[in-house]
Amino acid sequence: MKILSRDKLLCTGAAMAALLSGLPMSSAHAAAAAVDKSSAVEEVTVTARRREESVQQVPVSVAVISGAQLQQRGFETQESFNRMVPNLSIHGSNGFFGRQEGGFTIRGVSNVTVYFDGIAHAETFGIPLSNIIEVDRVEVLRGPQGTLFGKDTMGGAIQYVTKKPSDVYGARVKLATGSANRKDVTAIIDLPLADTLLTKWTIAKLTRDGYMQSVSVPMKFGSQDDLFAEGDILWKPTDNFSWRVGATWQDSQNNGNPITTWALSTGVPGQANPCAATNPAGKNAPDLTCLYNAIGLTIPQSWNFGAAEQFKSASTYQGPALYTQIKGVSTQINYSFNENLAFKV
Repeated sequence: MKILSRDKLLCTGAAMAALLSGLPMSSAHAAAAAVDKSSAVEEVTVTARRREESVQQVPVSVAVISGAQLQQRGFETQESFNRMVPNLSIHGSNGFFGRQEGGFTIRGVSNVTVYFDGIAHAETFGIPLSNIIEVDRVEVLRGPQGTLFGKDTMGGAIQYVTKKPSDVYGARVKLATGSANRKDVTAIIDLPLADTLLTKWTIAKLTRDGYMQSVSVPMKFGSQDDLFAEGDILWKPTDNFSWRVGATWQDSQNNGNPITTWALSTGVPGQANPCAATNPAGKNAPDLTCLYNAIGLTIPQSWNFGAAEQFKSASTYQGPALYTQIKGVSTQINYSFNENLAFKV
């Protein structure tokens, strides 16, 4: 019995297609090659092990999201990754500062360090939870990564790799509007000064009114007023050497945490409050023991989300806007001695 290889089978299929369709043999081969090429899987390059390599060669659990995928799915915030990456949770702080302070867990484990272009941000306060601007890809590494990324990576690591300046003049403007008086404007300019000196300049203004109604005070929390500016300079005099310098300035304000929710309604609409003695109106945390006893261990939806069955906040904060300003400068030098030896600082 003679066994044909895949290439011979492909040729045989092409010959049969030529006989059936009446096409010349060369045209059938070209069509078969086109089908074979279109079915090829695009190679994905990552830096999960501190060097560029195919994701198929990385012996750890890593999820990669490209910038094109982010744009196609309309992702505007880092919290949107929760819908795309299993076991990943990105959210604002459950405390007073809300989205001013990020919370990151992988597989339910905290101690997740976030990296921007290889630079660790161990402190989650001030990490922008709303600004995904010019991202080339996002790499989510699940599980302990202490060998290559150091401490505070017991849960894993998240790497944001931004797009480098282009060697072609260009500009991009993005406008967005939506509910809660949302108005976003983002402008990006690629400005190469020479063949070896490339620059990119970004500015964004993102605003939105609050959307989480308080049951305690006449306020809606979760507003956003962010101004983001960045300059990115890349000097690459040779193929083996590159020096990248970035400067970032960010000004963020919001009027309070939009995710403080409780079992707000202390009774079914139209009925008396069964726990008025231990859960008076205006008290933030409900008396769950009393509520459970009053309703037979089942809390109706109207109790969870307010009388109108809507998510609401129990916060009483009416102070000034929460304000964060971030200024940062990063630099990265790369030098490759050969294919197997490189220096990065």
